Amino acid sequence: METILSTDLYREIITASIIFIGSVIAAKLVFFILERYVTKITKKTRSTVDDEILQSIKKPIYSFVILLGAYFALISITVVKSHSALIYKAFTVIAVLIFVFTLTKIIGVFMKWYANTIAVKTKTDLDERILPIIQKILNIFVYFIAFIIILDQFGVEITPLIASLGIGGLAVALALQNILTDIFASFSIYFDKPFEIGDFIIVGNDLGVVKKIGIKTTRLESLWGQEIVISNTELTSTHLSHD
Repeated sequence: METILSTDLYREIITASIIFIGSVIAAKLVFFILERYVTKITKKTRSTVDDEILQSIKKPIYSFVILLGAYFALISITVVKSHSALIYKAFTVIAVLIFVFTLTKIIGVFMKWYANTIAVKTKTDLDERILPIIQKILNIFVYFIAFIIILDQFGVEITPLIASLGIGGLAVALALQNILTDIFASFSIYFDKPFEIGDFIIVGNDLGVVKKIGIKTTRLESLWGQEIVISNTELTSTHLSHD
């Protein structure tokens, strides 16, 4: 009986090894195709975004294919099947982490492309200031979704957590209300472009040439050479005129 069990176990181990080796070969083949053929296609395009995205996803795809192979190799062994649920959760966590790593790199590629091709053409440096904030917000959102998925895999109740996080976020938002208001006002200035650097504007009793548009404030140079600092919230909530 023990001999039969040993023989079956050896066969399963051999089968699992073949599955895993096959996944490694498949991963190398996919990587080769991406490196040899898809790279040639992306190089023919005018934009460098596709090239950088391809560079960002090659290794994660390679790792994911091997991860799948390792998973199916493990669950093909009878003695391991009793732990299949735990193995599934562990591999899901790894897959989510790979996805998060890949997605954040892709977000970084798009932000870099925008900064180098569009933001540099504008007269204001607000783009350069806002883009890192947008990137961080997007990354935090991706991390949060991944965190929720991982918790769900281990049976953690998500609804109470989201509710508590919502209450905590509301408290933080209230504490940072003035700062957040100015930041959102800077977004409004960035997208609506009511004025740009070099414009002469009048805001209430203040008037001058726009010298710098920041995240919280905008700086003007008055006709007498003085620097006037006005909050972005005031600029978006009051009447202004410019030449």
